[in-house]
Amino acid sequence: MKVHNPFHSGERLIQKLAGETALAERNGAIGDTIMPGALPFLQQQNMLIIGSASPQGEVWASILFGPKGFVESADGKVVRIHLDPDTRDGDDPLWENVALGKSLAGLAIDLGTRRRLRINGRVIASEPNLLTVAVEEAYGNCPKYIHRRLLKLRADSRPGGGRVEHGSAITGVAREIVESADTFFVASANPHGGADVSHRGGHAGFVSVVNERTLSVPDYRGNSMFNTLGNLAINPAAGILIVDFVGRRTLQMTGDAETHWPEVANYQEGADTGRSWTFRVRRWVLSPLHAPVEWEFVDFSPYNPRLEMKMPRNSASPGASNQEE
Repeated sequence: MKVHNPFHSGERLIQKLAGETALAERNGAIGDTIMPGALPFLQQQNMLIIGSASPQGEVWASILFGPKGFVESADGKVVRIHLDPDTRDGDDPLWENVALGKSLAGLAIDLGTRRRLRINGRVIASEPNLLTVAVEEAYGNCPKYIHRRLLKLRADSRPGGGRVEHGSAITGVAREIVESADTFFVASANPHGGADVSHRGGHAGFVSVVNERTLSVPDYRGNSMFNTLGNLAINPAAGILIVDFVGRRTLQMTGDAETHWPEVANYQEGADTGRSWTFRVRRWVLSPLHAPVEWEFVDFSPYNPRLEMKMPRNSASPGASNQEE
């Protein structure tokens, strides 16, 4: 069933400022259950992005892996996430944030087909090998800004490189990962506890390092719902996850974000809106992947702004040629 009045005050504010309220109303097909047609897609996924918030209010984005069926739902009302202790990253802040009644956001995304499904809900059971989440919001997203990569689970995949590192300044390896990224995931939450996690994509280098504690991200044209910017309008806490697809490691950052608007609203066609947001890093965690996964780069999104395009450092296919909110 479609959620009646699915937007909170922050989302409605950003929609109004952007002049896209009518578009948001048209595109806002948010249900309180997963549509039956989307259940097979969910159960075919090997990867799930998770958004969570700590008791102290820090927001984090995380990544989970498993065989097909590790994320499943029988009725669209409850999602079960089966956890493998061998691939579980014990250093991920996610595990400190999971508790009964806590909000948890999920993004089932298949980079290879550019399909994605958003699932937001609350934890109703937490066991060492199983998370059970009651669905509160579920909806699909358009394929914009997703670069195609084929995910492979292979028993013979090499382990992720390096050791777990912690920091707060974006320097050294952390800066290299940020500046070479063409894809990341952003988690946010509203004051009522509702978490959300979303995809962002662009050409390599679309995330700029302003200084050692600040990043700048352009906000591209999308579905006009502004779920992320709407959350940030009333709660600046956010989390960013960047996957180093070749190095097989993740950079998780938590901090605060602020949206910046052009002096004149930009309604022209194309991805570039003139909007951007800055992210002030509180701390970060750099971890090797524990899961036996690899990616093969296929091609860039055709929706990217017309900028000079570079083959990403983490491209594994030499012949290969968001935001959504």
